[in-house]
This record gives sequence, C-alpha cells and structure tokens, in this order.
Amino acid sequence: MSRRRHWYHCTDRRGEQAWTAERRPPISRGYGEPDTPRLCVAPTLAQALAAAWWSGVRPVNVYLTEPRRTVPPSGVWDSVMTGERWIIPPVRLSLVATIPAHAIEAAQEGLEPLAGGQMWSRFGQRFVNMVEVVQVHVPAAHERWLVEFAAGMRDLLTERERQEDEEHRQWINNWCGLEGFDGAEVAA
Repeated sequence: MSRRRHWYHCTDRRGEQAWTAERRPPISRGYGEPDTPRLCVAPTLAQALAAAWWSGVRPVNVYLTEPRRTVPPSGVWDSVMTGERWIIPPVRLSLVATIPAHAIEAAQEGLEPLAGGQMWSRFGQRFVNMVEVVQVHVPAAHERWLVEFAAGMRDLLTERERQEDEEHRQWINNWCGLEGFDGAEVAA
C-alpha cells in the first residue's frame, strides 16, 4: 500500500466539477485484468493520460483525488510505465482541467496500439507527447510534476551519496585493518 497523496484520474465520460467514485467494476479493462471494483489513477497527469487510449472525439477531463492510499494493480502490463495504481472507492474527485479533444488526438496520431498491445517505443513516444499536452493545457500540473521530480532526484542523490560515503568508510577501514573503527578512539 502506498502513502496518502493526491492522484490523477482522467475520463472523457464525465464533466462535473466534483464527484464521488462509487464501488463498481471498471467500464473498460485490458485483457487479463480482473473486474475488481476500483478507480484507476496515476501519480502524474501525463502518466494518467498515457494509460488509456482516447477516442479523440470528446475532451478529456482531468481530476485530482482527495489524499488517498492506493494498491498496486493486478494484470496491468503497462503499469511500470504509467505508474497506474488502484483506489478502492468511494473516493472524492475534483475537476482540475479539461483538455481539448484535438490536443489528445494530435498526441496519439500514428501511435495506435497494436493487436497484442502497445510497443514500448510507441508507448514511450505517447508518454512524451502527453507531457507536452500537459505542459500546454495544464501548466500547473506540469510545474507540480517538475517540482516532485526534482525533489525525488535530490532525495535519490542524497541517499546515493550517503551509501557511497559508507562504502568508502568500509573500504578504508578494511584496507587499514580497522574493522569496527568509527573514529571515536582518536577523539578520546
């Protein structure tokens, strides 16, 4: 289970300012996915947009959930790329933006999924295209994503530096024959 946070959900079937997702099986699901009652969500708007194939006929409404925990999906082959998670309803959602149908259609042009699923290269290009759609049509969500990405990179690099410092200390101690030496003896 994940930590509580806001999640993105996109749909071309609703248009209300706010609504509560009810507990029911999904309207559309991929081959092999169970009919577990859930709301499919993603951590970023671009991932939520890339997780579904849009008709390009209707605008896509972007919703943000109330802070909730999620569970990992079952049988969702592309969740590694989309970051898809499931919220077990009920959950309250608020409309963030509406993306015009022509923008979604242009982002998907020439990248139709194949009979056996999407090729990773096509999926990657769709994701990049969706990032551009978000940047143009929902700049606040794009900015939030950049801030979260930067914070995540900072945390990752800080942890990596800590691990490297520990590895160097161990290597020096082993080389000098100082196993268990932490420097306290020198200070005394």
